[in-house]
Amino acid sequence: MTMKARGAVRLKKNQGQSLKSDWLGYLKPVSMVVTITCILISTVLLIMQLVNKDITELEIDGPFEHVSKNQIRSELEGVFPAGFITLNIENVVERLLIMPMVSQVEAEKIWPNTLKLTVHEEKPVAIWNQKKYVEPDGRDITLGISPIELAAIKGALGG
Repeated sequence: MTMKARGAVRLKKNQGQSLKSDWLGYLKPVSMVVTITCILISTVLLIMQLVNKDITELEIDGPFEHVSKNQIRSELEGVFPAGFITLNIENVVERLLIMPMVSQVEAEKIWPNTLKLTVHEEKPVAIWNQKKYVEPDGRDITLGISPIELAAIKGALGG
């Protein structure tokens, strides 16, 4: 039995709708991914803004025989204050270790707005050849402060 087709065949129009419906089928998943990504990014930025408040308190501990708190504060200009999360502690420590008579620095962030620094100073016991200080362990350090009353020693570099 053969069938006869009735009416006009609209293949060209159906093919065009098929392409249009294929494109629309991809639009929904893509728009969902874009929407979810925007929500995630907005949430992260909001949390960063809430958490990354400026560190406004600076606690400085140390003996302060050769270095003052004001010298430390001025050395940190441009680095402090900064946000709690974005403050680079290594940068703070490096800047302070460059200072004369500073041997070690410990830095700690304390939530929500405090940077605590503990500064350890060099402890010279003598002046060597009027050019350098000598530490108790024999290390020499460059004169970085006004002269202080210490025993003066002379001699060639030993080894």
